[in-house]
Amino acid sequence: MRPHLSSQVSSLVESESNLDRNSMTRVLVIDDDPDIRRMITFALSDEGFQIEEASDGNAALDLLDRRHADVILLDMKMSGMDGWDFMKHYRDLYGHRAPIIVITAAPDHAQQPDDIDAESYISKPFDLNDLVERVSAAATATGSGKRTNAGRDDHSA
Repeated sequence: MRPHLSSQVSSLVESESNLDRNSMTRVLVIDDDPDIRRMITFALSDEGFQIEEASDGNAALDLLDRRHADVILLDMKMSGMDGWDFMKHYRDLYGHRAPIIVITAAPDHAQQPDDIDAESYISKPFDLNDLVERVSAAATATGSGKRTNAGRDDHSA
């Protein structure tokens, strides 16, 4: 096999392996901006993740009552129930059942108080590859959706 063809085959096999692994991972995207939800859904669906969307914290809690997510992507500033209120209600109801990755436009997200208690933060605007890597890492670290401290990354952008 030619060297460049061999690397292409290896890349394809790795990509298919990621799709298989990710296809069992449910991600809940909570953001009041439909364009951002659509972009995230497109990027993560393309990687094999199962996506559900909610436009605010109340809608997200309703979805979680029916079927729990493995990873949650959470915008903090939303109309209706915002990210802080969602985080409080979620932690009261479910503890750390699913890792939460905060998506924020705040430039100083690394300075956020510890009471937010998110596994990771990512700043808007964000690189879709970075987002996919963080979601993949969170899903891998949790295995069955139970929180671990592995891969915890509170202060990186």
